[in-house]
Amino acid sequence: YAYDALASDLTDEPMIGGPGSRGYVQTKQGTMVILAVRASEAILTGSITVSVQKNGVSNGFTVSLLPTDEDPTYAFNRVDPGTYNYAAGDILSTVVTTSAGLTPAVDIDVSLGLVHG
Repeated sequence: YAYDALASDLTDEPMIGGPGSRGYVQTKQGTMVILAVRASEAILTGSITVSVQKNGVSNGFTVSLLPTDEDPTYAFNRVDPGTYNYAAGDILSTVVTTSAGLTPAVDIDVSLGLVHG
């Protein structure tokens, strides 16, 4: 998933990923285990939060990038298998929320780690 030139004060803005930006249809059941975000440069102020949606509804799996992070260009959230499951046919997508005053307007790339089975 990707989003270029993030503006400040976005709420649940869909990210580019899959046909028509609706996400990816899962061919097998499985579980989500990692969500990672990388910015094109360090954020100086504000925050970026990426959330996973399953069939258009946020499921609580998020990752946030803050200027106070050890590396303000990269963050990840790893969870135990079985925490966030999906079924064959579910559509997984991501949305991004930014705080007011986010600087600079970075590009971000997001990875969602899945275990099928």
